[in-house]
Amino acid sequence: MLALALREAGAAGVAVRIVATGAWHRPILAEYDPVLRSIAIDSRVVADLRAARGAAFAARFVAFAIWHELHHARFAVRDERAAHAYAMAHTGLDAALFERAVRALRP
Repeated sequence: MLALALREAGAAGVAVRIVATGAWHRPILAEYDPVLRSIAIDSRVVADLRAARGAAFAARFVAFAIWHELHHARFAVRDERAAHAYAMAHTGLDAALFERAVRALRP
């Protein structure tokens, strides 16, 4: 699933970077930067998800985040519901589960 998400991002001309995103000051897994045409995946959140739930679980959430952000990249809108629906269609993950898992990582 993650490999497919990465291929889709590449085909769309969107880079995926694993970075420490401390500037966000809140738990967030990913953010799309339209200027750089890249998706930043928070390395700390991924590590925390991996430690709490395992590597496969973390990989599914990274794939969800990539497809979520690809929706923003493709359609140039900040419609979170539509981006969640797009990611859910590709991963089968419920968006509420995604949000709860990320929020549970940090107070």
